[in-house]
Amino acid sequence: MSDWIQWNGGERPVGRCDTVDIKLRRGNIEECLMAGELRWGHKDDPYDIVAYRRSCATSNTVEQPEPADPDMVNAPPHYKHGSIECIEAIRAALTSEEFRGHCKANAMKYIWRERHKGGDESIRKAIWYLQEMLK
Repeated sequence: MSDWIQWNGGERPVGRCDTVDIKLRRGNIEECLMAGELRWGHKDDPYDIVAYRRSCATSNTVEQPEPADPDMVNAPPHYKHGSIECIEAIRAALTSEEFRGHCKANAMKYIWRERHKGGDESIRKAIWYLQEMLK
């Protein structure tokens, strides 16, 4: 088993599927825990991790890729239910002219607010709506 590595908090220092032993601020040692299920940040409480080491079981785990951050411009997950994208349901419910108006209004909204909310992401969303008008 490897030596303990002191930990002062922050982002997880090992893969999420790695198994680790941890020492808590309150003095407990916990063994063979999945790193991705632990709170690695510090809150100055007895459950903060103050040291860790890789467990022997680490070599038996298969590293899974980190889940990708969702694309909040082209495919925000909160706009899809099952296989139906919200924009497609709106397109189906409106006439062509109504849909163009919907897209134009949303593009204007994102441009209007970009300095106060969203910044560059708002500009990318405005462009996305303008491109939807061209489909």
